[in-house]
Amino acid sequence: MMARVGIDFGVQDAAVVVVEPALPEDVYSFPVEPVFHVRFCEMVPMSDLRRGLDRVEEIVRRARARVSGWVEVYADASSLGRYGVELVRQRLWEIKGAYLSEIEIVAAGGSEQGNRVSRTALLLNLATLVRNGRVIMPEGVFPELVAQLRALQIRVSNARRLHVEPVEAEDDLAVALALCVWRPVPADALVGPPIKRTVREPI
Repeated sequence: MMARVGIDFGVQDAAVVVVEPALPEDVYSFPVEPVFHVRFCEMVPMSDLRRGLDRVEEIVRRARARVSGWVEVYADASSLGRYGVELVRQRLWEIKGAYLSEIEIVAAGGSEQGNRVSRTALLLNLATLVRNGRVIMPEGVFPELVAQLRALQIRVSNARRLHVEPVEAEDDLAVALALCVWRPVPADALVGPPIKRTVREPI
């Protein structure tokens, strides 16, 4: 079992979201597509940089302690995030089983090779997963994240390009969640729901 941590760096805060991928209830359907259980989210103040990094490190350590596998950390490396990613990378060196991947979020229409992905593609992928019931959150626990997801609006520009934008709301936590669910999940990292014991008739 593994966990994923998404980090979106802002001017004053860092949005941090933790998810745990798992097999869906119907594990006998193919292809098997994981569901993502949201376990934690927080806006970490970064005005005091050392204290903010301490808090991010603590969150990653707690996520790592919850799982038997490893923790993948996905951080936005665009703009302000470049500096933040390097600082987080130094903290993760001391956490066994924690691995950092930087993702550069680019404007719509920009090059999307390697670790570069457009903001629209990132949020459209998240919207698709949410619509298909593959992002699961305990009811009433993360109201700020839910509000940000509900505020996302898909529109078509005059150039017939899709854009995803928040309506009168921030989207930092939504972007952090989108980073968590962007990459495919290795099959060996998934843990299914408990399987009932089968009672067999004696031979």
